[in-house]
Amino acid sequence: MTQLTADLVDRRKASEDRRVRDRVGRKSTIQSAREKLTSTSGLDLAFEFETLRLFAQGKSTSCIMLAIYTALIATGLIVWVPPMIAIVWTAISISAMVLGVLVSQRFLSHPGDDSTQDWQKRFIAIEAFESFVWSSIVVVTVLSESDFLRIYLLVALLIYGSAVSIIASSIRTAIYASLLPLIA
Repeated sequence: MTQLTADLVDRRKASEDRRVRDRVGRKSTIQSAREKLTSTSGLDLAFEFETLRLFAQGKSTSCIMLAIYTALIATGLIVWVPPMIAIVWTAISISAMVLGVLVSQRFLSHPGDDSTQDWQKRFIAIEAFESFVWSSIVVVTVLSESDFLRIYLLVALLIYGSAVSIIASSIRTAIYASLLPLIA
């Protein structure tokens, strides 16, 4: 008799455990579906934050190398254009990069302040601004009739575009914004 009672208790406990697991599973499925419905890209919210985090880290860590590259390009420009133009362009370009790093650092220190859509818009705007600044280098070709300058700038913009597109690879729209100098 006691064995029969113990078996009944075990069956009830197993049945209750199964119901609890099913309920938890349904709850996580509903939570995941809710996040997908409310997200901007149809992805999980955690995944969106992770892609933004990857972008922000890439932006922060690449700033020094891109600033050095910008200075090298400006140094080469001195052969064809007045040094003041190259210096002004370098200062504006590096300032745009620093702005991007500041926004990235703010995201990394306070990722939950705004929605992922807001952060993504900020990052895309920063990329578009930086690419606009970089594409302004093409204006110096008006000052010089040198074919070598055009080739130099084409190669410089191709290298810059490839580096920035790798850095921005976690946000597809940011890649498009970063490739604007190649279109110009």
